[in-house]
Amino acid sequence: MAARSDDFDFESVLARFETSNTKLWVGLGAVIAALLVVIAFMGWYIAQVEDQKTLLANNRIMYAFPNDDGILVSSRRRPEAMVKRFGRDFLANRYTWDEDTVSRNFEAAARMVMPSRAVALARDLQVLSDRIQRNNISQKITLLEESDLVEIDGGYTYKVRGRIERYVASTFDTAYRTQIEVRLEKVVPTESRPSGLWVAGIKEERL
Repeated sequence: MAARSDDFDFESVLARFETSNTKLWVGLGAVIAALLVVIAFMGWYIAQVEDQKTLLANNRIMYAFPNDDGILVSSRRRPEAMVKRFGRDFLANRYTWDEDTVSRNFEAAARMVMPSRAVALARDLQVLSDRIQRNNISQKITLLEESDLVEIDGGYTYKVRGRIERYVASTFDTAYRTQIEVRLEKVVPTESRPSGLWVAGIKEERL
């Protein structure tokens, strides 16, 4: 005898549907959880790679400087001798000149100064250069005492005592002793600036 439609087991079908739906959600949850684990791992891995790249980049930084024989050598640490040489070179360009070399020396001094101050300094030095050439003035600095280099936040303080002599034409004009403090800022060394230094400020006091 054929089964009647009112004998159909709706509860059994509903139960199977709910079971299948539950399995689907459990499976979807497992997939989402797995994706979150993968994303978290990839984030951790990328962070580790970036840290390693930074470490390698820092270790690749090399500081080039001439030794006592004038031969260019390099070091992974910024040598104190190189920092002092940079300070001495700046002072030589800024304080030793005559009417023939003043423009070149002042330009070199301005290039050693941090960009935010270089334009104003170059302008002031140009005015001074014109007066020096017009009046045939020459000057030289002799370093008498070089203090120990002091490392400060982001740079160094380079301090010297010296004697400045000035001439008008070939006639002696004046001489005085001075103490000069140069504040140097550390930057990442480049091919054009292997020392990785800027002059950030200068203070002079007559003694």
